[in-house]
Amino acid sequence: MLFPLPPPLRDARGGPPATRRRAATRRWNGEKVEQAHSEVQINEAGVRVTRWRFEVGEHTGTHRHEVPYVVVPVVSGRVGVRVGDDVNYQDLVAGRSYLRPAGAEHDVYNAGIAPFTFVEIELVADHTA
Repeated sequence: MLFPLPPPLRDARGGPPATRRRAATRRWNGEKVEQAHSEVQINEAGVRVTRWRFEVGEHTGTHRHEVPYVVVPVVSGRVGVRVGDDVNYQDLVAGRSYLRPAGAEHDVYNAGIAPFTFVEIELVADHTA
């Protein structure tokens, strides 16, 4: 049985979703590093969905999540997560989602041997109610 394809993604104004691409390079511990590529796929109805694509060694850049978020690895891989001067390594499994609270400042990078992709779902709706 064939299922119909979903309609193309649209933003709140009815146009194609916004796409952003980070700066090509940045510094980490004095070294130039490549920036991972991100694409905002949905930014409405209380959620922001961003697809992150990393070549080996690429970084998100240091950032802080002001809202809770879910990460869904698209492929399995190893990431390094830098918080301050500490780096922790995590092996992520395709399809095994995890939830993180708001507030942590960190930089994520591909510490594996192959390209890596995950989808980040930020819960941007008001959580004070």
